[in-house]
Amino acid sequence: MTLIEISNDFHHTSSRVRVGRMSESNAKRVRNRLCGSAECCCSQSELGTRGPQRTEDGQEIVIEFAGYGVGVDIWLRKPDVMCSDSELAERAAVELS
Repeated sequence: MTLIEISNDFHHTSSRVRVGRMSESNAKRVRNRLCGSAECCCSQSELGTRGPQRTEDGQEIVIEFAGYGVGVDIWLRKPDVMCSDSELAERAAVELS
């Protein structure tokens, strides 16, 4: 499995994780490493990340909550699949017409 680095740009912390499913207990450890404060609301995901999450080669790191008792899914999205909000709006307009 591929190791990637995720970060919290507010606290200037980072952690290396594997792509795939992460257990709840490991997700809690990573979250505490990235943002250890229980009352802080800086993070944007279940893993305590904040800011853009990308690999060195530009792939987007996607973090999704898999369900209570299940954990967190981490996967990569290639740059050619990503598009900006304006591109999404243009595609939606074309599909509606």
